[in-house]
Amino acid sequence: MTPPDATSAVSDLCQERGVEFTTKGAFYRAESAQSRDFAILAALALKHERGKLEVLDAMAASGIRGMRYLLQAEADHVWCNDLSLKVQPALQENLATAAQDPDSSGTFQISQMDVTALLEEMKSSGRQFDLVDIDSFGSKNGGAVIRKAIDVVRPGGLLYITSTDGLALSGRRPEDALRNYGALTSYTPAANEQALRVLAGTAVREGAAKGLHVRPLFSVFAPHGPVYRSMLSVEPQRPPRRPDEAAIGGMAYCRGCGQMRAALGECLDDLICEDAVPGDHPDTGDHMCEWNWCGPMWLGPLHDRDAVQKLRRTANKLGWLHAQKGAGGSDRGPPGQQTSRWQRKAGLSGMLNTMIEESDPTLPAFFYNLDEVARSGALAGTPRKKQLMRMLAKEGYAVASSHVERKGVKTNAPFSTIISTAQRLTE
Repeated sequence: MTPPDATSAVSDLCQERGVEFTTKGAFYRAESAQSRDFAILAALALKHERGKLEVLDAMAASGIRGMRYLLQAEADHVWCNDLSLKVQPALQENLATAAQDPDSSGTFQISQMDVTALLEEMKSSGRQFDLVDIDSFGSKNGGAVIRKAIDVVRPGGLLYITSTDGLALSGRRPEDALRNYGALTSYTPAANEQALRVLAGTAVREGAAKGLHVRPLFSVFAPHGPVYRSMLSVEPQRPPRRPDEAAIGGMAYCRGCGQMRAALGECLDDLICEDAVPGDHPDTGDHMCEWNWCGPMWLGPLHDRDAVQKLRRTANKLGWLHAQKGAGGSDRGPPGQQTSRWQRKAGLSGMLNTMIEESDPTLPAFFYNLDEVARSGALAGTPRKKQLMRMLAKEGYAVASSHVERKGVKTNAPFSTIISTAQRLTE
């Protein structure tokens, strides 16, 4: 989803959330504007809490993030870095323009270094920031970059990490995920949520190894790329106050019946499909389990409800949740961009609402795709999402939409209940 005034550049001039900038050949992806919205909202809340805000944009490209941190998040100082020589003219011009704007009182600094070398140099000099934003390094040395980035976040600050390697994190190239994130992955119908959880879990584990308490404030998926982003708080280590604060574990998916299971620190070997539909065992006719295991990963809520509600209040104050003139009368963004139709339809307001739903700690660390439910239950058709959600909620189960998948439903209902309820809807 792209905000209404974030447009693909026909010329070198672009505009995003009212901020005009030039690309001059620098990389700019309009479809990622919503993830920048989230960053600005979180940064602004942090500025109001701490009274100051210093930001490191470690892979700055055109500099639009740095501009928005200065102009919209009230940053006191923004350090923008990018190794590419090609982006330097646009980066310099855009940040200078932002710093001279009457709405900005902050300063900026530009460097041209490899991100790993930059982070190592900052650690050795003791330089830290309130918010470190790294977008985007794919999966190459992903865990190592996260490990180094944590070192330059001030206690109580934020770390915004990215991966664009859906093949590794979603299980299509498990060897890359193991090498770069220290996690085993396998493809499942909930692969894109799995990818978010492996990414966030990597940061949580790397922080714990340093004696730090790292937890996700929100994690978002966008289909262009694909792009996986997670905003995490970094605090001094302390004992968990809630069980979900230490939520590192694994997830298993049965290729036979489609059931999924997650466990906190428990062994997922020799699982039995407790709620399985009848199968094709040659002797008994029972279902034959074919479990694939993924992990370690973050199993707690993808989002902290209080944090997302704060984002929503801030967005409302900024007018970002309302229809905007000159943008088709909504915050849906211009047509033709590489975002899913339902994400464009939802806009920033709908996305935040879904994230609040997903933050329920009683929900599992996965969703069920309704097409897969229909396959597992040998149904006559795919059940209607809203009807299924209403019926499960009426029976007392927690239920929510998934921001990752249009046909995804998150619920703590037993798998057999999901199947039987869907059967009633499709008879």
